[in-house]
Amino acid sequence: MYSGFGSLGYGDVFWKTLSLQWGIFAAFCSGHILILYGSFVALKRAHLPDLPEGHTIFIGGQPLKLPVEPVLRLIALGVSLVIALPPAAA
Repeated sequence: MYSGFGSLGYGDVFWKTLSLQWGIFAAFCSGHILILYGSFVALKRAHLPDLPEGHTIFIGGQPLKLPVEPVLRLIALGVSLVIALPPAAA
């Protein structure tokens, strides 16, 4: 049985409220991500001399050189996203 907002004349109010909630969520989540990612970038720049340029791992006896900076960038972005979602949803 369906008794939606549209049948009561509140369909537009429902969609406007929903779009405002998603907009506020997106704004807060984006702000948190920018702040956290900026902090990670600042920490990386501060400790760049301490970080190695790359690591070599061996797969099947063959050396594979892995650069550190792109991996750190992806990890920082992922951690920022994971940390920013709960506060933005609250």
